[in-house]
Amino acid sequence: IVEDGLEIYINKHTSTWKNLSKTTTKLATFLSNDLTDNFIVTKKGNYWISCKEFKNAKSSNFKLYDKNLNLLLDIPCEENFSEKQPMFEDRNGNFWAAGSMGKILFVSNDLKNIEKFQIIASDKSKYNKYSPSNCIYEDSDSNIWIGRDNGLIRLKYTDNHVDKDSYVWYKNIPSDKHSLNYNYVSSVLEDPID
Repeated sequence: IVEDGLEIYINKHTSTWKNLSKTTTKLATFLSNDLTDNFIVTKKGNYWISCKEFKNAKSSNFKLYDKNLNLLLDIPCEENFSEKQPMFEDRNGNFWAAGSMGKILFVSNDLKNIEKFQIIASDKSKYNKYSPSNCIYEDSDSNIWIGRDNGLIRLKYTDNHVDKDSYVWYKNIPSDKHSLNYNYVSSVLEDPID
């Protein structure tokens, strides 16, 4: 269920969304007719949408719907984002998406900077290479945390630019009692006191 204060959308089936308020907008029409995986509502009331195209179900696009202009903008992206993967808007209004195979998409709030990159584990096993992402979180220091099936990644970004070469990967190391207890990370939260 996704709600923006005026409209409520419910996922009836894998890629079918129903608008409970029954208003007719480009968004409502798009969500009822396309292969929409997921979407989020931004602080400005716009929508970021992850969708598959009909012609090539393996490819995926991200779309930004401007509610005030009733305008749908395309942001093409490669096929590794085609599964339901986490999407996130940070405190500066930048958009993040994380896909399988370590794919990460960053779109600045002014849409002038779009970065696509990949972080692959040094362990070259098939499981680590294709491990999906489960969550994205921004901490109070503006670090971006990505929880995956094979650990937790911390990224830094400044001035609407991602420092993709400066990341830290936290994993379970049985001999290290300070490492993660388990590699599967489905949620990240910051302790407001510590």
